[in-house]
Amino acid sequence: MLASLRIQNVVLIESLNIEFQPGLCALTGETGAGKSILLDSLGLALGARADSALVRKGADQATVIAVFEVPLSHPSLLILHNVNIGIGDGMALSSLRGGEANEAIQKTEITGDSGSPRCLLAARDDQIIEIIIRRTLSSDGRSKAYINDQPVSAGLLREIAQSLIEIHGQFDTQGLLNPSTHRKMLDDYAGAGGALTGLWDDWQEKKMALVDLKSTAEASRAEEDFLRTALEDLDALEPKAGEEDDLAALRERLMHREQVMEGLNAAYEALSGENDPVRSAWATLERIADKIGPQGHEAIGALDRASSEIAEALSEIQRLSADLEQSEHDLQTIDDRLFDLRAQARKHVCSVNDLPAKREELAGRLNAIEHADEALAEAVKQVEAARGSYINAAQKLSDLRTKTARRLDDLVAKELPPLKLEKARFVTRIEPLGESEWGPGGIDRVRFLVATNPGSDPGPLEKIASG
Repeated sequence: MLASLRIQNVVLIESLNIEFQPGLCALTGETGAGKSILLDSLGLALGARADSALVRKGADQATVIAVFEVPLSHPSLLILHNVNIGIGDGMALSSLRGGEANEAIQKTEITGDSGSPRCLLAARDDQIIEIIIRRTLSSDGRSKAYINDQPVSAGLLREIAQSLIEIHGQFDTQGLLNPSTHRKMLDDYAGAGGALTGLWDDWQEKKMALVDLKSTAEASRAEEDFLRTALEDLDALEPKAGEEDDLAALRERLMHREQVMEGLNAAYEALSGENDPVRSAWATLERIADKIGPQGHEAIGALDRASSEIAEALSEIQRLSADLEQSEHDLQTIDDRLFDLRAQARKHVCSVNDLPAKREELAGRLNAIEHADEALAEAVKQVEAARGSYINAAQKLSDLRTKTARRLDDLVAKELPPLKLEKARFVTRIEPLGESEWGPGGIDRVRFLVATNPGSDPGPLEKIASG
């Protein structure tokens, strides 16, 4: 329902805020009191043509804000969902799809002199959602429209208006005379509103996933030759983690091989000579250990540990000497290896240490390309399954529509004689749509037709009805 209407600078109205109570509300007044201005303002908010003549004289801009309260199952929420417009403070409409209750909803209030929306999170037991429509019109004829403070087109406003409000006049009942609403009216009467939305969305999502997968597969095939060649180069190189550091250290030692060998030999001879002062001191103290007390034992232990450390150092010196003497590498071999490793690292924009991981990454991408056909085949199966589920449910809905249409036609026929339309006929026509026209509403086009004169063929209700 329309909960409130706020008008600023429209024709004669400088500022007006109307709060509507549940039930029938009547606006009365003498000619010229401004009743038509209220309807013009509401029409402006709901997407009517923006005429700069509506802006109050002397004002730069007119503003109309209409607040509607709708239940979670209202079709306007699905329209907002389809164009990614949230409720209140960013709440996603997808959580409301299918009429699911959501205990936390957004309540929007109008505050401040400018009438801009302010959003507050509130708990509502009755699960009523507020939709705020705001439209501004400048004196130069430019207009802007917003739903829940998000910019929208005037066309979307008109689409929302068809689901939010129905304007009755002598010659127009907007909902009934709008063919696009006939299918929903029939479905609501059959108790089948929104029956296909979930299946349709699932089908479309799987179709998009298939398109994305095909696009990815095509792009991947374009680089298949590169991946295969790059993988062959890395397999031939066989890079190892930490190899660059090891080679750099070995290269440094080889560049100073003679100097290093002399130093290692001198150190070894100094530590392993016949006159080992540490071992000699240890042996001397060991002979008098029973005479020097506890402090002497500490000295003996320290010398023993020092002797062990020296032995370990000698072993390490021997290993380093052996590496230099027995290494099969020379400087040119090491330089060539480092050059090849670093060239591959530059090619793949990574460090030398990351080359093994890069090799696994390339192998995984190549494997995905080689098995892309399997993934595509599975995606095609999912699309066909989703399509089949949608068509099956849509056909059942179509059958239900046909049965319901006959029942509706009979009921309407019984209402015509009291209206002095004994010869009139009301017909609900159901026609199949082409697949390109299918959607969440199904595979049928529904039109209400009427014939008011005997012998005449039924024609569109919006053209035959004469007020």
